[in-house]
Amino acid sequence: MDVKDLVDVVGEAGVIASLIYNPELCYHSEDLTERHFNDTVNSVMYYAITSLVKKGIFKVDAVNILSVISDSPKLQKMYN
Repeated sequence: MDVKDLVDVVGEAGVIASLIYNPELCYHSEDLTERHFNDTVNSVMYYAITSLVKKGIFKVDAVNILSVISDSPKLQKMYN
């Protein structure tokens, strides 16, 4: 088995979609971090969503996600 066989971008996207609709699920994934995502976009999205939730913002939409990304030069480099 190769490490590439363990990568499931669709599964990652499912986690992101779940968090978009139920951001409070971030509280149930204490050990999961953005570093666990293989796909860069999924990693950035996970970081942005968890950052919003930590700030008490539970409205996950494009404006809020882009706000988190624009506030972080590191994320801007990863996303672009």
